[in-house]
Amino acid sequence: MKTIYKYPFRVGSVIEAPAGKVVLVAHEDRSGTPTIWIEHETNAPSDTHYQFVGTGGFIPRGEHVGSAICAPFVWHVYRLDTPT
Repeated sequence: MKTIYKYPFRVGSVIEAPAGKVVLVAHEDRSGTPTIWIEHETNAPSDTHYQFVGTGGFIPRGEHVGSAICAPFVWHVYRLDTPT
C-alpha cells in the first residue's frame, strides 16, 4: 500500500527517507521550513538520502527531484547516490 508522508529539512542537512516519488517540495508553515512530500510504500525503510541546497548550489552526484520558493529563498532538493 502506498501513502504520502512529509519530511521537513534543516537547511544543509542530509535526511534519510524511503525511496519513492517526490510529489511536492514547499515550505510547510510561516517559519518557511523546507519540506518534501514523498509517495512511497507505507512500511518502506528509510534508506534514501536527500539534501536541500540554495540557488547557486549543485550536487554533482545527486539527482534533482524538485525545488521550492520559501521566501526569500529558493531551495533545490537532490536525491543523493551516497550520503555526504
